[in-house]
Amino acid sequence: MTEALLSENASLELVRGALALAREMAKDEIERLNKKPLRQGEVMELYGFDHKYMKYLKSCGLRSRRQGKSIYYDVRDVDEILEKLKE
Repeated sequence: MTEALLSENASLELVRGALALAREMAKDEIERLNKKPLRQGEVMELYGFDHKYMKYLKSCGLRSRRQGKSIYYDVRDVDEILEKLKE
């Protein structure tokens, strides 16, 4: 029979700490994504859209900006237009 390296309480505390850290990291990543404008390809990958659906969203009022050859979108604008389309 093997001997436990940590007590049950210590194991639970370790797992809780790891979960709290993972939640904090996920929250930080979401905040970073919401602040940074994303290129069209990044938006398509994040939401699973194709070019045809991006054109549809633009026709529905999705705002974008062009910088050189790239088109950028604000994640908040994408979320806003998706909410608008739900109504």
